[in-house]
Amino acid sequence: MKDVEQRAAAARFAADWQGRGDEKQETQSFWIALLQSVYGVEEPTKYIQFELPMKLDHTSFIDGYIESTRVLIEQKGKDIDEDLAAFPYVNGGLFADEDVEIPRLDDEVIDLIIHRGSEDFDWSESAPLSLAQCLNPP
Repeated sequence: MKDVEQRAAAARFAADWQGRGDEKQETQSFWIALLQSVYGVEEPTKYIQFELPMKLDHTSFIDGYIESTRVLIEQKGKDIDEDLAAFPYVNGGLFADEDVEIPRLDDEVIDLIIHRGSEDFDWSESAPLSLAQCLNPP
């Protein structure tokens, strides 16, 4: 998928999901659709696992896990409680009270991130992170 096609697919995906996002009912369909339509992953259910049990002091569940990239997904619905919404990492609020100028990325930098930062880079030794946090920038 070319960059222009991926951007168009992402715009369609965002429009399709506008106003939706129930954590319990739509997590799986959201991630499968995202992987398929925006990232071009054929048969995404071969790569993503849902509701994996995690033993802490009790049994909890990871909403999604992509083993090949070591990505953990903690999905939150569109209607989150006030305490969680106040946490600065949620909804791009980490720098909300800061006077931080976020520079626009030009086509050259975007190309470097997309190609050198993904296609030509071995991320296998990188620490896992939540893809959901990456998808909701400030």
